[in-house]
Amino acid sequence: MYVMSLPKTAQEEQAEEDKSPTPTATTGAPHAACSSAENGPSRELGGCLLSVGVEGGDFDPDSSDPRPQARLVGKGEQEGPPSQLIPPLPQVSRFQAAILSLLLVLHWELGAGSPTPDKATCIMNRPCSSNLMTQVKNQLEQLNSSANPLFVAYHMAQGEPFTKSVDKMCGEDLMSFPPFHANSTEKDKLVELYRVMAYFHLSLDDIMQCQKTLNPKDQNLHRQLNSTVDTVQGILSNVLCRLCDNYNVRLTDTINGLNTSEEYIFQKKRLGCQLLFKYKQVIAELAQAF
Repeated sequence: MYVMSLPKTAQEEQAEEDKSPTPTATTGAPHAACSSAENGPSRELGGCLLSVGVEGGDFDPDSSDPRPQARLVGKGEQEGPPSQLIPPLPQVSRFQAAILSLLLVLHWELGAGSPTPDKATCIMNRPCSSNLMTQVKNQLEQLNSSANPLFVAYHMAQGEPFTKSVDKMCGEDLMSFPPFHANSTEKDKLVELYRVMAYFHLSLDDIMQCQKTLNPKDQNLHRQLNSTVDTVQGILSNVLCRLCDNYNVRLTDTINGLNTSEEYIFQKKRLGCQLLFKYKQVIAELAQAF
């Protein structure tokens, strides 16, 4: 453990010699060198005020400059010559720190949802597969073939009125959903595919957690939901690899999915049913687009 100490000026040492000796500070008390702020701006550090001198410039330990210089003093060591010097601490007020934090937040918010700049380097931690787009196409076809059985398993597990009025209960379109344009370039289609898949991934995970509570014994539904989530995750991984490797694009989107945690049980069931109804429609379009 280390504490911060400052060497005394010649005037301070002379003043202490004229006084009677004082007992050594006990554990937990502020260090004597931290109690004075006469030599410049001060900052709280470890329960005491640390005088850090004047901003900027190089400090020479052999110089006659009386400005204090910070150094490290090991626990139990006697204060001696400033053999271990560290630069003076920068002066940052609470107001400046608050402004800096705000600027960082604004920078992040403005950058969210945008690909990396053209000159930025996108690096993956693994090489992309040579047949990556074939994998994406096969994964989309797999999701398309399993989408309707998943929808049927879900609405049948919810009981009445979902089993008899499925179109009325589940056919309503979702208010907010990521767009997809099948006639775009491959790069733009992949960016939009990523956003759609990320939305589905979050939403399907929400549905899965909800059904484990509402229908804990329906293992068939749980298995289908788990399998779908895994395949969607595989598509996300492949799309990110393709965008990075071929187009130097690293997505930083902030995407929100379905969240039914605060809803009543009936509304949880209905939102899940609406999501899966939309899911089977969109997956069919995506499978054709690739």
